[in-house]
Amino acid sequence: MHRTMNVLQGVWSKLNYIRELRDGEGKYKHWGLAQVHGEDATQKAIADTHSALYLQLLSTPLPELFEQLALSADDADCSSRELAEQLYQERRRITPDDLRGGAPEHLKSVLLITDLLSKYSKASLSAQKKDRKEAAESV
Repeated sequence: MHRTMNVLQGVWSKLNYIRELRDGEGKYKHWGLAQVHGEDATQKAIADTHSALYLQLLSTPLPELFEQLALSADDADCSSRELAEQLYQERRRITPDDLRGGAPEHLKSVLLITDLLSKYSKASLSAQKKDRKEAAESV
């Protein structure tokens, strides 16, 4: 897990990766780790990493999280706005079973603020205006 996590940029990318490994029932699926270390060890390793990332996110200042969102959007091959919206919608899969003292409400508020900032920041509004102009010109 540490090798994979070191490649990803910022806490958003790492949490998004963990989210992608997690199914709707809360189980983590990682074929390679399970083949090498077994299913129980894989579940524990990913769950421990997930909980640590969750706490890291909750303790990171909002301006830093917002800056990291752009890097993480590059990793996810989408816009900051799309990633923020996706993470907010998938907050249940981002919330680990072992909260280690973190509050799901705190995560929800961080995700909501990040989502709103990504939609209403100057850069996002400029991009939306440009998209509308291009769409109008193509008609």
